[in-house]
Parts: sequence; C-alpha cells; structure tokens
Amino acid sequence: MEKIVQEIQNYVEEVLGLKASAPKFIDLQVPFFIKDTYELLHMQLRLSEKHTYDLVLIIQKEDEYPGIVSLSKHLKQIHKITREPLVYVNNALSAADRKSLINNNVNFIKPYSQLFIPELALDLRENYRQKRSSIEVENLFPATQAVMIACFNRGWSTKEVYTSSQLVQGLVYSRVTISKVIDQLINIGVLFRGDKARTYFFNEPEKLVFEKITPLLKSPIKREVFINARLDIGKGIFFSGETALAQYSMLAEPAKPIYGLTQEDFATLVREGEVWETESIDEIKATVELWTYPNPIVGAEVADPISLFVSLRDHNDERIQIALDEMMGEIPWLK
Repeated sequence: MEKIVQEIQNYVEEVLGLKASAPKFIDLQVPFFIKDTYELLHMQLRLSEKHTYDLVLIIQKEDEYPGIVSLSKHLKQIHKITREPLVYVNNALSAADRKSLINNNVNFIKPYSQLFIPELALDLRENYRQKRSSIEVENLFPATQAVMIACFNRGWSTKEVYTSSQLVQGLVYSRVTISKVIDQLINIGVLFRGDKARTYFFNEPEKLVFEKITPLLKSPIKREVFINARLDIGKGIFFSGETALAQYSMLAEPAKPIYGLTQEDFATLVREGEVWETESIDEIKATVELWTYPNPIVGAEVADPISLFVSLRDHNDERIQIALDEMMGEIPWLK
C-alpha cells in the first residue's frame, strides 16, 4: 500500500505540475465492508499560495474492478460522510473500465497511465507532462487534421483499439510526425491510450468528435496560384474548391478548373516544366490551391468533403453556402 500511495503522489505532481501533500489515511465512519474493500486517504493539491484543493482517494485494496454499479453505490455512501471530491484509484483498470468511469463522470487515477478529475477541468493521459494552461490548442496540426479526416472517412468503433499505423493508414508521415499527431489528439480528448503499448481508442462516435474538433479545423489552403495549363488528375493532384463542390452538390462547375495539391508536388511540376505560374488573363487555364496536407482520402480524384467544407465555410457567396449544406447533409455519420 505504501508503494501505491507514493506512486499516486508522484504521478499527480508529475502530470499536474502541482505540489501534492503526501496522502494520509483517514478513518471515516463508513460501513465495515467499505473499509474492507478500500483504503481511504486524504490528499491536498496546492493550486496557488492561497488556494488548495482537497480530495479523498478511494484506493481499491484488491485490484479487481467491482463494476460501475457497485462502485457508484459505494462512492455515494462515502460521499454522505465527506463532501470532498472522491477519486477512485485502481492500478488494474482496463481501457473498458476507464471508459465506463469517464462515461459515468467518476473521478479516477490509474497511476502512471491516466488521471481523470472533471471537477478540476482536467482529463490528462499517460505520459502527459505539461500543465494544461501551457498547451491550449487553437488549431490542429495539418498532419493531425489529415489523419483525423482519414479516420472520419474510414469510420471507427468505440469498442475497438487501433495502432498508430491503422490511424494513419495510407498517409505517409515520419514517426516523429505521427507521434505529434497522436499526442495532440490525446491532448484534446479525442483519442485515448489502450491497455497495450501504442494502442488507442475513440471514446465517442464520429459525429460527436466532429462537433468537438470543428472549431480547431483550419483551411488546408496555404495559397492559390494561377497556372498556364490544365492538369491530369492523379499522383497527388485532385479537384478542389468550387470544382470539387460541384461534384458533391448542384453547384455549377467554374469555367476554369481548380486543383488541389501540396507545395512539394507543385514545385515538382514547375521544376519539370509541365506548368508555370502566370498572372496573364490570356494565359490562365486553371487555379491551383496549395494544400498543407495531401488528400486524406488517398487516391481520390476529388477533395474530401470535410477539408472542402473548412476551406469554403467562410465564403460570402450564398450559392456556395447552400452547396456546402447540401454536401455535408449527405455524409452518413453526420445524419
């Protein structure tokens, strides 16, 4: 028991960056079967010089998880005695157990793996070592956005776990980039670590996750250029902008096509002499949108609907807004 008590203190201080008092055993007037099942400890977190946060740790004596129904009844009985926040501690919680606790809004700690205390507005995951205030996310990384859109396109089950390779399937990124993608998705509470190393799961269905991350999505278009020729679709080149939207809706296609591709792919075309930029009205044959990531739907001839939506959602043309609504309304998991 001394070992897990020390682990709790170390883990809480490490992930929160707050000074935590050493947990002290307390003798609450609770039924004997609760005393036989759990060790009750008091811990105090120092949020500032004048502000502390007191909580009661409910440590499972045997590692076996009793189930959310029994645990909730036990916590309710303990809460009648103390009004301080209760935090359940169990070193053997599985991913499914933790999902159940989260869904039922039960505070818990699995030392060196996961900490969940909604009252503190915290949802911190394994190996998460920074203060929340220092890592606020305004936008997803381009790679994170591409991976997330690819996952939306494939769909997922909240009952399954996935490897990083399965999450980025088809997209070519370095191990360092993939690691940053995973960390950011965990940071914003979209992805969660499984019991086995390098496995992950989604806690919510696609629609709820999309609603959560929509404010974090950024247009993939870095800049637009006019070119002197039309392009063949494929090898990283796809229809985008209004040309793509016309294929998802009743919007009429523009007279000159709009293509999407990355800066690197465009540079290759220019270097090989296939196209060049031009500002001459007489020479312009098409528009190229230089994207910050490749088409998340690998091999597709048309931009994916979500990237297209993000790139055009601020457009002031009413026709385009109607077409966007039409396109998004056809996505099955958003219905």
